[in-house]
Amino acid sequence: MTRAVKGRGACKHPDGSVRFFVSTLNAFTDDLAAHVLGGGCGRETLGVLPLPGPGHEEEGLPSGEKFAVDWTLCKGHGLCADIVPELIRLGPDGYPTLADASVPVHLQGAAQRAVRRCPALALRIAREAPERPGRPALPGGGRKALGSGRG
Repeated sequence: MTRAVKGRGACKHPDGSVRFFVSTLNAFTDDLAAHVLGGGCGRETLGVLPLPGPGHEEEGLPSGEKFAVDWTLCKGHGLCADIVPELIRLGPDGYPTLADASVPVHLQGAAQRAVRRCPALALRIAREAPERPGRPALPGGGRKALGSGRG
C-alpha cells in the first residue's frame, strides 16, 4: 500500500507520511502484531506519556486576543505577514488577509512584534469579545419584524 502513495504528491508530505509509517512498522513489529492478533501487548499505558506541568502554555491555546487591521491606514507593506505567517497572509493585491484573526498564546510575542513593526500603524491587537452564554437562539432560525402582522 505504501508503494501506491510514495512519489504521488505535488509536495513531500505523502512521502514523509510513508516513511513515518514504514519506520513505525519496522520499529514496533512485535507490538503491532500483538495488538492486531491478540488485543494488546499487555503493557501498562496509564502514565506512559508525559503530561505538561502547571503553568505550561500549550501551542494553539487561545489568548483572548485578535488582530484588527485599520484598512484606511494599511499601505500593503507586508511586514506583518513576514513576522506572523501563521496568522497573516498577503492576498493577490499585496494587502494582508487574516488567516486566523485569533492570536494563540504561543504566537503572542510574534503578534506584538508585527504590530510594533507596522510602518503604517494599521495593525493592532484587540481583546476578543467574550461569547455570551445562556442566550438562546431565535426559534425558526430568523428574526421577524415587529408589527408586521405575520405570525
